[in-house]
Amino acid sequence: MDDPQALSRALDERRDDVELSPLTLTFRDPALERAYWEHFFDENRRALIIAYLIVVVFAVAFTPVEYALFPARYPSLWAVRFGVILPGLAAFAPVLFSPRVIARVSRRYIQELMVAGTMIVLVGLGLQSVIALDVLTESIVLYGGLVYFLLLMGVHCVLRLRFLYAGALGTFILAAGLA
Repeated sequence: MDDPQALSRALDERRDDVELSPLTLTFRDPALERAYWEHFFDENRRALIIAYLIVVVFAVAFTPVEYALFPARYPSLWAVRFGVILPGLAAFAPVLFSPRVIARVSRRYIQELMVAGTMIVLVGLGLQSVIALDVLTESIVLYGGLVYFLLLMGVHCVLRLRFLYAGALGTFILAAGLA
């Protein structure tokens, strides 16, 4: 089903043979599932690019905030931000911008790639938390709450992940934050 109109017609007609798995909410027909995610990528690529650019801007823009909140730990936080988080985001760029990667990988596996990209950012933020959290102060708690809120907003609203993936990432973020 390479034709987006055929996919739309198949979904709009609500055919009896179009069944969803009750747990994962995926189509039971692998060809229809693949066609759906290719269609999803094509229809949402612009929004995904905007979301990606927003994350990159936030990743850079929070650098002075960290300097203001944690001046003694700024070099270590900077090393994680520019050594883990931003390179991880840069490695994700071909998923959205390289025609070759888009044709071979992105259109089929965009959900899994978004989960992997989010995990890279989470690992970097986790490392930064370990660096910053030797003393729990009010500003650290507020900063952590802000980061947690932004991550949940991104996972649930911006990325448009499958519920199963979004729920797993949200649970992971909460558990990591509480730890």
